[in-house]
Formats: sequence, C-alpha cells, structure tokens
Amino acid sequence: MNNLMVKNAGPEDRNLLFEGLIRTIQELKIDLDDPYLDFIPEAAERDCRERVKEFFAKPDHQLLIAWSGDQPAGLAAGWAEKPFVPFSKIRRIARLELCWVYPKFRQKGAASLLANAFEAWAKTKGIEWIELSYMAGNQVAHFVWESNGFGPYRIIARKKIE
Repeated sequence: MNNLMVKNAGPEDRNLLFEGLIRTIQELKIDLDDPYLDFIPEAAERDCRERVKEFFAKPDHQLLIAWSGDQPAGLAAGWAEKPFVPFSKIRRIARLELCWVYPKFRQKGAASLLANAFEAWAKTKGIEWIELSYMAGNQVAHFVWESNGFGPYRIIARKKIE
C-alpha cells in the first residue's frame, strides 16, 4: 500500500478536510452530469467550512486522513446514527459519508485503508453495520466498495418536479 497510514484528523486539519470536500464535489461534477452537483461556489465554500467545523464538535463523528509521509493521500468522514428503520434490532449503524483519494494516490489502496480504519472505529463503538452511498454512475466507487465487501440493500431514487 505504498507506505500509507491513516490517522484521526484534528482541528489543525480543517483546511485539508475542507479542500477534500470541495474537490470531491468538483470531480463528481466533471464526471457525472447531475444537477444535484451544481453548486454556488461562494455558498459551497462557506457551507463546507461550517460542515467541517461542526464535525469536530460531535463526539460520534469520525474524520480520517490517509498520509504518505507528510503528504495527504485521502480523506474519510462518517458518523454513528440510528438505522433507517428506527425500531430495528440494529440499534446503531456507521455511515461513511465521504471517502476521497487524491489523484496521485488512487489505485494504491488508500480508499480501502480508509474504509478499514473507519470500520475499526465503528467496532470500537459496538457497531456492526456500515452504510454508504455513491453516485449511480460512479463505476470506480462501485468497484472500490464492492471489493471492500459492500453490497446494495436499498435504492435511493429521485424525480425532478416540473
């Protein structure tokens, strides 16, 4: 895995996390023609900075950074929450909301390393299930998550109201 290691992110990593969040959206916007990804740049910057700030204030949130030496290789963010069915025997799940790898570190195991670190965090919370979602046309994400043991269980659909 090319000397990659994962560490918990701290407040000093806010700008790095902000950059990763913005770049994730920008890349998806280029690869996928999806109006969901259209955004107002000045609002995106403000909102993403606020979201990163909020993450550090919540105890059941986890932010991870994969490093190659002193260079960031990728980011992952998620949290613990109640499952979709509130009366389920499964009391809590972990939601991996973001996993993004810098282009030069792709296909080197960074996404799997981040996913494994997130899973290890979830286990420390007594959680047995991880949920995530990715854009339907993102074949790379499909391959990464399938090769890490994730499989579909629910479809999220949408319709534009005319």
